[in-house]
Amino acid sequence: MFRLQRLEITGFKSFADHTDLIFTGDGITAVVGPNGCGKSNIAESIAWVLGEQRVKHLRGGEMKDVIFQGSRNRQPSGMAEVVLHLVRDETVEEEPDIDDIDATLEEIDEQTEAVAEKLSPDVTGETVAVAAESVESGAIEPSEQGGV
Repeated sequence: MFRLQRLEITGFKSFADHTDLIFTGDGITAVVGPNGCGKSNIAESIAWVLGEQRVKHLRGGEMKDVIFQGSRNRQPSGMAEVVLHLVRDETVEEEPDIDDIDATLEEIDEQTEAVAEKLSPDVTGETVAVAAESVESGAIEPSEQGGV
């Protein structure tokens, strides 16, 4: 299995200058920041370097929209480059082949229930299902839902 080690972005959308993103450690990586800082452009740069060709999925009108278009103080880039550095990670376990889908789904259900019990021991699946059915059917008035 491979994991993302580093991402280099140059001239792609809002990344006019060469930008190096280093991914360290194991587990989950989150990209956070204020609106308009380029979070979505990071995800789109990964999709683009992996071969995404549908402009709509890259939030553009045409493919040239992935190239930095310039700003009041900056000239347009003229080219975009994204380099993805992957490393082989032997600690990541390969997903086993699923021979018995029913047994696998049952195991996932049991694991989900165990996590849900730890997170919220007072909420049961039946409670959630009843609430969802009531809302879908319109049986609960907004005042009963804690609304207006």
